[in-house]
Amino acid sequence: MLAIAREKAAGLGVAGRCRFVQGPVEALPSTVADEGYDVVLCHNVLEYVADAAATVRALGACSVRAASYRCW
Repeated sequence: MLAIAREKAAGLGVAGRCRFVQGPVEALPSTVADEGYDVVLCHNVLEYVADAAATVRALGACSVRAASYRCW
């Protein structure tokens, strides 16, 4: 999925403006803490994690940080 995204970005001439990252959802808040982002895609995740509620909380914390960062 990431390779396809990179190829598509390169084909559209926007690869230099895109960053594609794969990693554990628990690390997401620290991964994007100092950077803005437009999209976080978590596909087919909840059915594979031990604690779905914790995963959703991690994503929510990330969203709240981004909203606060952009608003203030």
